[in-house]
Amino acid sequence: MSVQHSRRRNLAWGHGEAGPSRPGRQAIAQVEEEPIIEPATGDEWEKYEPPAGLQWAPDTTNEILIGILQTSVTNVRTSITERREREIREQEERERAEAERLEAERIEAERIEAERTSREAKGKGVSARTGDDLLEAPLPYFAGNGEGPSTRGPAVLHVQPKKSRFSLRDMLRLRRPSKKYVSLSSRLSLRSGGSSSTTDIETPSDENTNTTEIPEPSTDECVSCFEDFSPQEMIKVTCHGYCQECFDRLVRTATQNEQQWPPKCCLNVIPFRTVIRYASNDLHETYRSRSEEWSVPVADRVYCSQRDCNLWIRPARIDRVQHLGRCDANHQTCTICREPQHIGEECPRDPDVALTNELAREEGWQRCAQCRSIVEHSEACEHMSCRCGYQFCYVCGERWKTCGCTIEDLNALKNQVLARRELRQVREAEAESELRDALRQIAEAEERERREEEERLRALALRVRWENQRRHEIGVSFRRLRRRLEELHNQQKGLVAYQHRRERYTSLQDASTSTEELAARQKAEMAEFNENKARNRVDWELWLQDDYNRRAQKDKKLEERYLRDLKDFANTRGRTENINEYMQVLRERLDRDARLFRQRQEEWLVRYKNKADEETAVKAELLFNIVRWHEENLAEAKKEQERRQAAELRWVALVMDERARLMDEAENTELDALPEAVASVFGVPVVVDGVAVA
Repeated sequence: MSVQHSRRRNLAWGHGEAGPSRPGRQAIAQVEEEPIIEPATGDEWEKYEPPAGLQWAPDTTNEILIGILQTSVTNVRTSITERREREIREQEERERAEAERLEAERIEAERIEAERTSREAKGKGVSARTGDDLLEAPLPYFAGNGEGPSTRGPAVLHVQPKKSRFSLRDMLRLRRPSKKYVSLSSRLSLRSGGSSSTTDIETPSDENTNTTEIPEPSTDECVSCFEDFSPQEMIKVTCHGYCQECFDRLVRTATQNEQQWPPKCCLNVIPFRTVIRYASNDLHETYRSRSEEWSVPVADRVYCSQRDCNLWIRPARIDRVQHLGRCDANHQTCTICREPQHIGEECPRDPDVALTNELAREEGWQRCAQCRSIVEHSEACEHMSCRCGYQFCYVCGERWKTCGCTIEDLNALKNQVLARRELRQVREAEAESELRDALRQIAEAEERERREEEERLRALALRVRWENQRRHEIGVSFRRLRRRLEELHNQQKGLVAYQHRRERYTSLQDASTSTEELAARQKAEMAEFNENKARNRVDWELWLQDDYNRRAQKDKKLEERYLRDLKDFANTRGRTENINEYMQVLRERLDRDARLFRQRQEEWLVRYKNKADEETAVKAELLFNIVRWHEENLAEAKKEQERRQAAELRWVALVMDERARLMDEAENTELDALPEAVASVFGVPVVVDGVAVA
């Protein structure tokens, strides 16, 4: 039974026309035993569409309820979009705040570095003075450096003994880590002149010593490894700089993972020319190839169908007319099903071919077994002659005169085709009738809505009451709407649950049917393979035996000719006593050659058997892999169905919550609009409790 026929039978059973088959009953039992699917959590459900059951609302004419039903799904979609946009804005704000923080830290570090450099320059100027200059200079007064009760006094300067003229330079070099911060106590000491009563000053022994520090060469920091390099060695991109090794690593990582393509720095794409200019030469070809391949959308890419090849096929090597692509290794792949080339036949997944086959099946057309052309029978007997010269029976499609079909079989076949054609015409007529009924119903619904609108306008003045009376009516009306909405929710939940059970039942039955069909096909294929193998083996053994017999006949003729030649030679010489000895030597040589020939034939037969066994093992492994791939596809389809159904349940819960919120909002809106409504129509005479109010 085909999958389509199985589905039609299932649908018919759903309407009460027929009962399920045995596989169908097993599928029903399996569906009933499956656990209940819970609504999806997280954000994965957002990529699925809401279930169609949420739009099912028969016999619902209230405008407020219809508006809530129509707006709820749209509001949920809008909330999803707004949440995504809000997350994007928050991410951008976090990145901007992080950039501002880094910039502030950089400015603060530069300021501290400038202060440290200034202090070091001042320290160099003091230490460069000689001891005599210090003695001749006036002593500074520092607070708290005197003796006794005095709080002020001259600073006592202790001159250290002379040291090597390189001591100051070495000390400055050791103290030069430029990126360390100066302690707070050191800053206060330098600003106030120090709180100690003594100041140690180290003087060089040579007055002519050059104390000017040689400026260090400027360096830049690699944003990846944080090492310092000269500006000439750095590679500048949009926002940062990289060393050669880190830049190559960045490009190489991007070419190995499509999720990280193209190479970026701080979400800024690195230009193509920059990569080609600065990347290593061994990355150029890989980068160009990945750029060309990954610029094509995933759905439009075609890869080689050979598992040991799997190369990407460039668009220039794809024939859009024949739906064939050729990789660099000259393997041909079908661009429709992504499988190897279909030699001598059309792709089974081609939609045009599927439609043609469906039409041919309904019309009873046959295919030529030789050229696969579709042939239509118009008149005469069942004997058909194709344009390629092949003759076959139109009833069964076999070669002509190899079957027992008669003209009665042909008439029965054509009657079946005629019945199917009439059934199709009936279905088309029913579809047209349903369309006319739908248009009529739409016209009636529009007319009914128009009459309701006219009636609503006529009753507008009568519905004006005092605010307390109208408030009571609003409460009653919305309580009724809530009850109706709750009924609709229960019906829609039941409909969605029924659709889910129906989908699981259909998928299980389709999976069972496809598995059985696959097993049957593989069984037939393996039987045919074994039959061909046995036939080939018999043919091979017969050929070897015939070859051996031909050699034996040849040896026999050779022996007879040799005996005749020996006798002729002996008669001419008059000596016939050695003929038997010569013949015995010849026979031994021929027997030895025959044994060697038979041994070689046996070796050939053993090799043929081994090769046939290997082909059998390969065939069995291939069939096993097909079954495993089929099972994996079924499992993945089941998981996807469960994810989709869980997402639909999440949609149902959110939409129903949104409808409850919209119902409350609609009621509050009407209550808030009561004063304005009363004021707008208060000038019109309104009958309230039998009294005309002006």
